[in-house]
Amino acid sequence: MPRLPAAWPAILGLGALIVAFIGVPLGAMLLRSAVVSAPLPAVELIGVTADALALLPAPDRDALLAQWSERATPRQRMEAVAAALEASGLPVPWDRAAAYDHQVAAAARALDDLPAPRRAEVEALLPLAVAALHRRVPLAFTLRDRLTEAEFDRLRSGVSERLGLDHYLRVVAEERFRRAAANSLLLAGVTTVLTTGLALLAAHGVNRRIVVGAGAARLGLL
Repeated sequence: MPRLPAAWPAILGLGALIVAFIGVPLGAMLLRSAVVSAPLPAVELIGVTADALALLPAPDRDALLAQWSERATPRQRMEAVAAALEASGLPVPWDRAAAYDHQVAAAARALDDLPAPRRAEVEALLPLAVAALHRRVPLAFTLRDRLTEAEFDRLRSGVSERLGLDHYLRVVAEERFRRAAANSLLLAGVTTVLTTGLALLAAHGVNRRIVVGAGAARLGLL
């Protein structure tokens, strides 16, 4: 059986160091860059909140929902109406970028304009929508011992995570990211050429003994 060269342990050790200090951090960074965080859609957010509330006894759950609904501000109720409409598969028929007092009036009109069965469906969701939009955090901490870590984070943040290329696609789609990418590539190209050139000059000087103290210089460069 052929014997391995004496340099193999050093080569393997260097490879292990490269993997540990370059490969692993780079891989983790690339994986993290493919994780896309986005707010949960209204129907999922209400569903997550309903699942959490189901862990409470029915009297406590009903009392909390009634209390939160009664204490909701006009703005919070308007936002709950919008979420309840979306969760019911209905469009939000007002401009969400308008002034809040206009949106509050528009939300009330939107409810009045619904047919009776659909209005009852939306209004039944309103207490849950208020809880989902404005009471998730205290609810999450109240139920922390009964939720898994993933369920707690999902309820508290109202955010979902998935793997995707959205961040990379934005580099192509948005002008500011295209400029940033071009600047980064230019900087990488210039520094690569300069550092490689300087390294070649230094290596030539050390090998030709042009540099004073070539041994110390070689050690320092390594």
